This record gives sequence, structure tokens and C-alpha cells, in this order.
Amino acid sequence: MTRVAVIEAGGTSIRLDVYGSRADAQGRDPHLIATGDPHETAPLIENYLLAAHEAQPLDAVAIASFGPLEIATGRIALSTPKISWRGFSWTELVAAVDADLPIFLDTDVNAAALAEATWGVARDIATVAYLTVGTGIGAGVVNNRAVVMTRQPREVGHVYLRRLEGDDFDGVCPSHHDCAEGLASGPALLARAGQRGEDIPVGDVRWTLEAHYIAQVIHNFTMTVAPDAVVLGGGVLDTPGLRDLVREQLVLLNGDYLELDVDRLTLAPSFGHRSGLVGAAIMAGLAG
Repeated sequence: MTRVAVIEAGGTSIRLDVYGSRADAQGRDPHLIATGDPHETAPLIENYLLAAHEAQPLDAVAIASFGPLEIATGRIALSTPKISWRGFSWTELVAAVDADLPIFLDTDVNAAALAEATWGVARDIATVAYLTVGTGIGAGVVNNRAVVMTRQPREVGHVYLRRLEGDDFDGVCPSHHDCAEGLASGPALLARAGQRGEDIPVGDVRWTLEAHYIAQVIHNFTMTVAPDAVVLGGGVLDTPGLRDLVREQLVLLNGDYLELDVDRLTLAPSFGHRSGLVGAAIMAGLAG
């Protein structure tokens, strides 16, 4: 593929770009669209693709999307907590631009894991997990630079966590309340603190609570999937000092059970918030 339109659809914003080579993935800012109601958002995506296709024909469209995602049909599942997006079809959106355009589709976390395991911080590591903590919580896994597929996308954000004593916060997940997403996602921080994460002071006890719950997710993932490395992405992990707190909590949770390289389990992504875009391009066959 020589000209690939790449889309990363996240819970807060949708990033779009056109890549013709690996060099295009190295640092330039993508076009941003807020993730609003699909009736308003989808036409903006379609217009971007149309303009790119008319300027110079695209060879493919590659999409890394939030979920749950029905990859076989190209639809966002009816179980997604983003109610207005239930049943939305990425396939139909691309077909409206050009019905003959090949489409490559996977979850945002699978694409991000592929990017970091192929060209990024974990490129020399066999089994790599990418965990994102932002509007939602999710994880993708790559083994030997191939996405490890499952019957349905992993829903790591909806595993139940053991609450810290004294934490009586109800949780924001409408289905599970005290699952990982309900207790530790960006919206959970906002609901718990009454302010956005970037406005909570460094050193506030709520960051220790947040780090503990994120560490629980990593701990559980490490004990079950056993990745050689975990890359931590998402807006919440941009908080200064939070990654160090997560490492401290991981050590406490492990309790000398395994020899853990906590630095390898808390890697920062090479591509920042563009990992999903880069992974989408790799899915479409963009040359390294």
C-alpha cells in the first residue's frame, strides 16, 4: 500500500491522517475531530476522506476503533457504552467515499499494540500488551508482531477489581459499576474528584488510588496473559508521576510472587497518542 488513510476513533476524539510511508508516522500532528454523536461526526470523517481521495486516490482505509467492535461486519457492537454509536458501520462510511476502497479494521488497542511491537518501544519483544487508560480502558496483545485474536474483542476494562478499603465510590460503568473502567477511567476520575485529571494536584491521594487500580489491571493481565512487556497509553497515563506510582503499586501487589521487571510492564508508547494510527497503517501493509 502506498497511500493509506488512517483513522483512530477514541472515546474523546477521532484522529485522521494519510500515510504514504513509515516516515509519515514520525511525529506530525493528525487531523482531530471530537467524538460526538455519529450523525454529526460521521459526515466530518467522510468529508476528510473524500477530500484526501480526490486530491490523490487512496489505496486503502485503515481504521482503529473503540469498541466493542464487530470486526467481521465493520460495526460497533450494540453493547458499547457509547449509546449513540451502537450499530454504527465503518464499512458503510468508507463505501460512501468509494465502494472499491479496501478496508482494514481492528480495535484501537490492537492497532496500538501492533505499532509499538513492530516499530515502537517494544519492537524487540515477543509478546506485547498495550493497555490504554482514558475515556475507557482496554488492551490489545501482539505476539511476534501479529495481533493475538480472540472470538470477541478483549474487554479488560470490565474486569472486576478489589476495592481499596474506604473507597465507596459507586463507579461510572452503567453495567458493572466497580469494574476497572468504572473505577479508574478518565470519566471515573472526573466523577470521583469533581474535576478533570489534569486539574487534580500532583501528590493528591486520589492519584494513589488511581495507580492502585491501574496496577491491579496490569497485575491481573500479567498473571493470565503473561506478556513480556506492557505499553501504557491513554490520556490518564500522561499525568506526571502516575507511571511511577503504578510501578510502586505493582511491586506491592506482586508480593515477591514473581520476578517482575516493573519497568517493562509500564512502558511509555513511542508514538504517543498516534499509536493507533501507526498500527492501522501497518495493518494495511504500509512498508517499514
